[in-house]
Amino acid sequence: KERLNTANLLIDSGDYKSAANRSYYAAFSAMRAVLALDGLDFKKHSGVIAEFRKSYIKTGIFNPEMSHIIDSLKDVRQSSDYDDFYLIFKEEVLEQVESALFFVNEIEKYWDGKISGLFLEEVKDWFRARKHKKEWEIKFSQLMLSLFFSILQLLKRLMQAIP
Repeated sequence: KERLNTANLLIDSGDYKSAANRSYYAAFSAMRAVLALDGLDFKKHSGVIAEFRKSYIKTGIFNPEMSHIIDSLKDVRQSSDYDDFYLIFKEEVLEQVESALFFVNEIEKYWDGKISGLFLEEVKDWFRARKHKKEWEIKFSQLMLSLFFSILQLLKRLMQAIP
């Protein structure tokens, strides 16, 4: 969401092309964060977008409208960045920011649910195993569970901080 905050600052300063760029990268980074949960990353933007569509949109995890949003964000970003004579107006870039915010919010809901689900499964496993463990094994399990949760929180913060 930092990129979207930056986009809004750029809009206020009249730098609409840069605001479009930040909007695209907000959505792009959100896609990469979801793919990272599956241990996936790609060198090219097209690879990230194609895998996101295949694994998350076509499977129904995310609304098909998100595919259209990423196309629009990408097209405007490319035109803004590479076409010296491209004109973008405030209304258009405001739509870009609004679309990117919707996209990022949908990803964030999924991310939070996925992380919570992973943690919940670890807790359930821990309680199941606790019945048959010695005291030192229980304390070690508690420590590992605490460490696991801390790492998940750190990963979430890192994914939000990636430019």
